[in-house]
Amino acid sequence: MEPICEGSDLIKGDPYSEMVKALCANDSGTLFRFGTVVSADPLTLNVGGLTIKTDEIYVNEYLTSTAREAKVLLPESMILEPEGEITFTDPLKAGDRVLCHSDKDQVFTILCKVVKA
Repeated sequence: MEPICEGSDLIKGDPYSEMVKALCANDSGTLFRFGTVVSADPLTLNVGGLTIKTDEIYVNEYLTSTAREAKVLLPESMILEPEGEITFTDPLKAGDRVLCHSDKDQVFTILCKVVKA
């Protein structure tokens, strides 16, 4: 698979593609590529046919955590307990597609999960 900056993987109308095009216009040896999570623990990616292991990967912490807490307050609610907490979970898992950035040293940063529209 070619690097995204070379044009083959850009998806017309996709806002992430527009972001990548803008960043690629100022190319300084960095690449943006799509990858697939092979394993979540330990985190392993397949990027362009290469296996990338945990020590070469940085990732947004929201993609690794299994829980996020949020306080909920519903003052006008008829619910008996109008205050509480809710937990959101959506960590990376095998098969997830991700948008990655890599530098000249082949260190990869997972920017976000991506899905086909």
